[in-house]
Amino acid sequence: MKTAAPNTKPLKIGLFIASDPSTTGGIQEYVYRLMLEFEKQNHIVTVYGPRPENKLLYPFTRYVPVSKTYHVNLKNGFQPTINGPIFPLINFNEDILHIHEPYVPFITGRAPFISSALVKIASFHTGWEVSENPDPWIKFITASLPIIKPLYSSYYDGVTYCSQFVKQNWDILFNNKIPSKIIHYGADKSQFYKKSDHRLNILFLARLVPRKGVLDFIQAISLIPKHILKNTAISIVGDGPEKNEAIDLVRKYKLQTIVTFYGEIAGEKRLNYIRRANIFVAPYRNEGFGLTILEAIQSGCTIVGYMNEVFKESLLRYPEPDLLSPKGNIPILAKNLTRVLKDTKLRSRIQLWGKQHLKSFSWKKTATETLNFYRQLLSKKAV
Repeated sequence: MKTAAPNTKPLKIGLFIASDPSTTGGIQEYVYRLMLEFEKQNHIVTVYGPRPENKLLYPFTRYVPVSKTYHVNLKNGFQPTINGPIFPLINFNEDILHIHEPYVPFITGRAPFISSALVKIASFHTGWEVSENPDPWIKFITASLPIIKPLYSSYYDGVTYCSQFVKQNWDILFNNKIPSKIIHYGADKSQFYKKSDHRLNILFLARLVPRKGVLDFIQAISLIPKHILKNTAISIVGDGPEKNEAIDLVRKYKLQTIVTFYGEIAGEKRLNYIRRANIFVAPYRNEGFGLTILEAIQSGCTIVGYMNEVFKESLLRYPEPDLLSPKGNIPILAKNLTRVLKDTKLRSRIQLWGKQHLKSFSWKKTATETLNFYRQLLSKKAV
């Protein structure tokens, strides 16, 4: 039988994701950053996940593919990605197996049942507002909660959430039967950039799916007077099922000269788009914590978008809360974008706030809180 590792001994840590590591995503970025911080302290980290469909976008030191990925096209346009069963002979025998988005069938959902890791931890990164009509995937998850509830507190030793908002959605699975902790995402304070006001750059960076609001953004741009957009470049970075509809909207409103689609970009190239941006647009209907929002703040961007529950945590004490309009209110979104484009002093004031705000977030802090939670759970096993 395995025994708990002492506090001075490097840990063997498995980080398990259900998302394709050849695509961009907040969870992939989060796990990559954790890996880097853990390895600085000589912990041995292995990242598990689906077999990548293309070249890895994140340079994980050790990446072990554990399943195949399948794409399904349904009649209503919903195009889920389904992970196949975990390959035989994979047993995850680390000290810690940290499973992110543990509700995905066949892959992360099955991992705790076949793992021989000493401590198994579930981490949740996605939340939704019950009052809204959720997308098909959220409907599936919501319907599944009563079925999977008996399994979670039995097979996991601990659970983490990226925000209080996310915890409200998922805590029903555990009912305080196992230790839990809210651990926010980090930010790199060294990557704060001054902006040029000669040519203003507006950035939308997210998956092109309904909850991220790319179509609302384009419609809002169409409402801004053309002379205000004269020295403006608009970048849409991301891919997804709404891409063709978004391109059609740009053509419809004759915005081709100022709007450019760049597709899916990761790593340093992705950060470069954020660094160049003056204004970051986030018309998100729901979010887990908002890693990209923190990256935009650390790059000196002014945030304009929709207010949602999680932004109350990640944008705590935002100096211009009116720039976060009610969800779905496109005219107000357009009005707020116009205001920011015209007001240089406003953008400068938000930049100064951003430098102070980032003091609350760092990847070192995120990793330290996570490791402390690991040690807490290992200590319980040793008793």
